[in-house]
Amino acid sequence: MKKFSIAVIVIIIVLALAYYFYNSGSFSAEIDGVSVEALSSVAEYSNGKLSISFLLKESGKKTITIKVNALKAGIYPLNSVVDGGNGAGYACDGAHGRIVFVTNNKNAGIVNLTELDLNSKSVSGTFEFTAHQIVENGFGAQVVRVKMGSFEDVQIK
Repeated sequence: MKKFSIAVIVIIIVLALAYYFYNSGSFSAEIDGVSVEALSSVAEYSNGKLSISFLLKESGKKTITIKVNALKAGIYPLNSVVDGGNGAGYACDGAHGRIVFVTNNKNAGIVNLTELDLNSKSVSGTFEFTAHQIVENGFGAQVVRVKMGSFEDVQIK
Protein backbone atom coordinates (compact mmCIF):
# COMPACT_ATOMS: atom_id res chain seq x y z
CA MET A 1 0.00 0.00 0.00
CA LYS A 2 2.88 2.36 0.82
CA LYS A 3 4.49 1.80 -2.60
CA PHE A 4 1.16 2.49 -4.29
CA SER A 5 0.73 5.80 -2.38
CA ILE A 6 4.25 6.94 -3.25
CA ALA A 7 3.71 6.04 -6.93
CA VAL A 8 0.45 8.03 -7.02
CA ILE A 9 2.14 11.06 -5.43
CA VAL A 10 5.03 10.88 -7.92
CA ILE A 11 2.58 10.67 -10.85
CA ILE A 12 0.61 13.66 -9.56
CA ILE A 13 3.80 15.72 -9.19
CA VAL A 14 5.01 14.81 -12.70
CA LEU A 15 1.62 15.70 -14.22
CA ALA A 16 1.51 19.00 -12.31
CA LEU A 17 5.01 19.92 -13.51
CA ALA A 18 4.16 18.97 -17.11
CA TYR A 19 1.02 21.10 -16.92
CA TYR A 20 3.00 24.05 -15.55
CA PHE A 21 5.76 23.84 -18.15
CA TYR A 22 3.62 23.19 -21.22
CA ASN A 23 0.22 24.76 -20.53
CA SER A 24 0.85 28.38 -19.76
CA GLY A 25 -1.29 31.29 -20.84
CA SER A 26 -4.09 31.49 -23.36
CA PHE A 27 -4.12 31.53 -27.17
CA SER A 28 -6.62 31.92 -29.99
CA ALA A 29 -6.45 32.63 -33.73
CA GLU A 30 -8.14 32.02 -37.06
CA ILE A 31 -6.42 29.86 -39.66
CA ASP A 32 -7.97 30.40 -43.07
CA GLY A 33 -11.15 31.55 -41.34
CA VAL A 34 -11.37 28.65 -38.85
CA SER A 35 -11.07 29.47 -35.14
CA VAL A 36 -8.42 27.54 -33.22
CA GLU A 37 -7.19 27.37 -29.62
CA ALA A 38 -4.01 26.01 -28.13
CA LEU A 39 -3.64 22.82 -26.17
CA SER A 40 -0.31 24.13 -24.86
CA SER A 41 2.03 27.05 -25.33
CA VAL A 42 5.61 27.79 -24.43
CA ALA A 43 8.02 30.69 -24.98
CA GLU A 44 11.80 30.78 -24.86
CA TYR A 45 13.99 33.87 -24.64
CA SER A 46 17.74 33.99 -25.16
CA ASN A 47 20.12 36.74 -26.30
CA GLY A 48 17.33 39.05 -27.47
CA LYS A 49 15.55 36.33 -29.44
CA LEU A 50 12.02 35.31 -28.48
CA SER A 51 10.38 32.11 -29.74
CA ILE A 52 6.72 31.35 -28.94
CA SER A 53 5.17 28.02 -29.92
CA PHE A 54 1.56 26.86 -29.72
CA LEU A 55 0.35 23.26 -30.06
CA LEU A 56 -3.22 23.51 -31.35
CA LYS A 57 -6.13 21.49 -29.96
CA GLU A 58 -7.15 20.19 -33.37
CA SER A 59 -6.01 16.71 -34.37
CA GLY A 60 -3.02 16.30 -36.64
CA LYS A 61 -0.36 17.93 -34.46
CA LYS A 62 -0.85 21.45 -35.79
CA THR A 63 1.53 24.10 -34.51
CA ILE A 64 2.12 27.84 -34.85
CA THR A 65 5.53 29.32 -34.05
CA ILE A 66 6.57 32.97 -33.92
CA LYS A 67 10.22 34.04 -33.74
CA VAL A 68 11.18 37.65 -33.16
CA ASN A 69 14.25 39.62 -32.14
CA ALA A 70 12.79 41.62 -29.27
CA LEU A 71 14.24 43.31 -26.23
CA LYS A 72 10.98 44.98 -25.21
CA ALA A 73 7.26 45.15 -25.94
CA GLY A 74 6.44 46.66 -29.33
CA ILE A 75 5.32 46.01 -32.88
CA TYR A 76 7.57 43.80 -35.03
CA PRO A 77 7.23 42.78 -38.70
CA LEU A 78 7.14 39.07 -39.51
CA ASN A 79 9.17 38.50 -42.64
CA SER A 80 11.60 35.60 -42.98
CA VAL A 81 13.49 33.79 -40.23
CA VAL A 82 16.39 33.21 -42.62
CA ASP A 83 19.59 34.70 -41.21
CA GLY A 84 17.99 35.24 -37.80
CA GLY A 85 15.16 37.54 -38.90
CA ASN A 86 11.64 37.79 -37.50
CA GLY A 87 9.14 35.31 -38.86
CA ALA A 88 6.32 32.88 -38.23
CA GLY A 89 5.27 29.43 -39.31
CA TYR A 90 2.44 26.95 -39.31
CA ALA A 91 2.83 23.18 -39.55
CA CYS A 92 0.36 20.31 -39.84
CA ASP A 93 0.23 16.66 -40.81
CA GLY A 94 -0.65 15.95 -44.45
CA ALA A 95 -1.35 12.85 -46.51
CA HIS A 96 2.36 12.46 -47.30
CA GLY A 97 3.95 13.72 -44.10
CA ARG A 98 4.48 17.03 -42.36
CA ILE A 99 3.45 20.21 -44.25
CA VAL A 100 5.26 23.40 -43.23
CA PHE A 101 4.33 26.98 -44.08
CA VAL A 102 6.60 29.95 -43.27
CA THR A 103 6.63 33.69 -43.77
CA ASN A 104 9.13 34.42 -46.51
CA ASN A 105 8.92 38.03 -47.61
CA LYS A 106 8.42 41.61 -46.50
CA ASN A 107 5.06 42.52 -45.00
CA ALA A 108 4.15 38.86 -44.50
CA GLY A 109 2.74 39.68 -41.08
CA ILE A 110 3.08 41.47 -37.79
CA VAL A 111 3.33 40.67 -34.09
CA ASN A 112 2.48 43.21 -31.41
CA LEU A 113 4.12 42.23 -28.13
CA THR A 114 1.88 44.08 -25.67
CA GLU A 115 3.82 42.67 -22.71
CA LEU A 116 7.33 41.25 -22.56
CA ASP A 117 8.25 40.99 -18.89
CA LEU A 118 11.57 39.23 -18.45
CA ASN A 119 11.38 39.57 -14.66
CA SER A 120 8.09 37.69 -14.28
CA LYS A 121 8.92 35.65 -17.43
CA SER A 122 5.67 36.33 -19.26
CA VAL A 123 4.72 37.48 -22.77
CA SER A 124 1.40 38.62 -24.28
CA GLY A 125 0.42 40.01 -27.66
CA THR A 126 -1.44 39.81 -30.94
CA PHE A 127 -0.37 38.69 -34.41
CA GLU A 128 -1.33 37.88 -37.97
CA PHE A 129 0.62 36.53 -40.92
CA THR A 130 0.46 34.89 -44.33
CA ALA A 131 2.79 31.93 -44.82
CA HIS A 132 3.78 29.95 -47.92
CA GLN A 133 4.22 26.20 -48.09
CA ILE A 134 7.80 24.97 -48.20
CA VAL A 135 8.39 22.55 -51.08
CA GLU A 136 11.51 20.80 -52.33
CA ASN A 137 12.49 23.61 -54.71
CA GLY A 138 11.59 26.59 -52.53
CA PHE A 139 8.07 27.82 -51.86
CA GLY A 140 4.82 26.43 -53.24
CA ALA A 141 1.68 28.21 -54.33
CA GLN A 142 -0.33 27.08 -51.32
CA VAL A 143 -0.64 29.69 -48.57
CA VAL A 144 -2.17 29.79 -45.12
CA ARG A 145 -3.53 32.97 -43.56
CA VAL A 146 -3.44 33.30 -39.78
CA LYS A 147 -5.51 36.22 -38.47
CA MET A 148 -6.83 37.58 -35.20
CA GLY A 149 -4.12 35.77 -33.26
CA SER A 150 -3.74 36.59 -29.59
CA PHE A 151 -1.87 35.14 -26.65
CA GLU A 152 -1.76 36.16 -23.03
CA ASP A 153 0.52 35.34 -20.11
CA VAL A 154 2.56 32.73 -21.93
CA GLN A 155 5.38 31.73 -19.61
CA ILE A 156 8.93 32.19 -20.83
CA LYS A 157 11.17 29.22 -20.02
